[in-house]
Formats: sequence, C-alpha cells, structure tokens
Amino acid sequence: MIGSDSCEWYDMAKVFARRGYRVLAIDFRGFGLSPPPVHHDQTALWADIGGAAAEVRLLGAKRVVAIGSSMGGTAVVVAGARPAYHLSGIISISGAGDFYGMDALAASRQVTIPAFFMAAHDDGSFPANARAMERRAQSKHKALLILPGGTHGTPLLTEPDTARRAQAFLFAALHTIAARRVRLTARLSDLLRLRIPARTTHPPRCQTARWRH
Repeated sequence: MIGSDSCEWYDMAKVFARRGYRVLAIDFRGFGLSPPPVHHDQTALWADIGGAAAEVRLLGAKRVVAIGSSMGGTAVVVAGARPAYHLSGIISISGAGDFYGMDALAASRQVTIPAFFMAAHDDGSFPANARAMERRAQSKHKALLILPGGTHGTPLLTEPDTARRAQAFLFAALHTIAARRVRLTARLSDLLRLRIPARTTHPPRCQTARWRH
C-alpha cells in the first residue's frame, strides 16, 4: 500500500511459514528501504515482482505465486500478464484497475495463469475493479471474493470480520495453483509476495512498526 512497506505482511508471513510456505516480502522501488531507481522507471513496480520471482528461483523455488495488496494488488496483475516472469499464479487483494502508471484492467486480458481477486464491498471502486479484472482474465482457474465492509488491503486477512473467509479463499487459491502441477496431497513449495525465508527472523523494524492503512 501507499505509505507502507513489506512490514505490512509480517503477521501473514508467520501464518504462511507455519503452513510450510516460503515467503519473500519486498519493498517496491521508492518505498520502505528500497531507493527510487536512478536509470529506470520508478513506477514499473511489476518489474520488481519479476526480479523477486527470479531471486526466489535462485534460492530453489519451483513455483512462485505473486500476492499483492492495494498498489501491490495492481502490480501483480500487470506482472501476471508477462510470461517472461514465469509466475505460477497471482492473487490480487484490493487492487486498483489503473494506478501509478499501471493499467491492470488492460493487463488482465492477457493473464492466462491462475488468477484470484479479493476486495471489500464498500471499498470505493475496488470491488468493481476486482470484478472487471476477474471477468477479463483468460485464466482457466480464476475466482473472485467480495467481502462485507470497507476494509482495504492486507487487513482483510487479519481483521476479525473478514480474516476467516479471506484466509480460506487465499489458501484455497494456493491449493488450486499447486494442484495444477503436483498431486492434490502435495503442498505448494513456495509463495511470493512481493525477504523472509521460513524459519528465519523478520527485520527488527517490522516487529515494532505500526502502520496506518
């Protein structure tokens, strides 16, 4: 989200790790600890996702799923339309259709990998954007979840009113993506949300940070 960084995923990263997933959380260019690029487009956040996916593969990942919220939810859709990134699937949470120079509504027409979209009913234009992107996606495996209320972004996964349904949807999506290439009893080996390998500690700054969404 605008005004936050990879620390917003700290709580969910622990949930993923307990389920056996590997998580890589990044700060997009110009956000958190990542400086703005000097010789590259500052708004090309989808390229950060592609770079992160490549890095995870160097660490041994066979499948990479990009999950993003708000601005990140827009970026994962644009990244998902680029075959060169070799993503196994995308999950967009409260992603705008067009934001920060990223046209996810147009890009969604080129998405053929599994794609899942989530937003809250009263969160402005975001649920309409989620519906439109899910409808336009060319994916064989895709789904949409519209939750009650007006919560935006990652809090959908942690707030009491939405956490149970949101997390169930998210892990069902991951299971669907995993089942495309491995036996249904197998577990997806790696998760990407665009620095935290399972069984390691998160940067201390995230343990005390408090974010406004």
